Amino acid sequence: MSGGKSQPLVSVIIPHYGGGDILQECLKSLTNSNYTPLEIIVVDNRSTDDSIIIMKDKFPHVKLIQSEYNRGFAGGCNFGAQHAKGEYLLILNNDTVHESGWIKHLVQRMESDKNISSVQPKIKNFKNREYFDYAGACGGFIDKYCFPFARGRIFNTVEKDRGQYDES
Repeated sequence: MSGGKSQPLVSVIIPHYGGGDILQECLKSLTNSNYTPLEIIVVDNRSTDDSIIIMKDKFPHVKLIQSEYNRGFAGGCNFGAQHAKGEYLLILNNDTVHESGWIKHLVQRMESDKNISSVQPKIKNFKNREYFDYAGACGGFIDKYCFPFARGRIFNTVEKDRGQYDES
């Protein structure tokens, strides 16, 4: 990302089912990101509240993909990936809030070594920023093996599909 080379497009994929307030906070923080180019994709899993109406009104730049049925988290991620144009995919939960520079740091690390196939940021507790947030992660394994699959991963095309994201 130096020497005049443009930065790669990052597609942010957010599976969503209800909870307009939390989605708004997530999208607001992504909108304030200092990284470009950025494609933000929300996959709506048939929400029954008004969150999608609010999203269309307040975040018209976000690409909305409405699923015909609730695909769940993994299915929503896969469906979003089918519509993504980015060199990197960034998978997020809809209840995350982000600092402006975090995507740039992840991309810089990925671009620094083609042997790196994925990166993850530190996930801090929303209410107490001094602590890591392990909700939704691997429990104790995240500490012991330092291999977290939590709420933010960027994939590179190096990862082989061996059925590890099977939706069944």
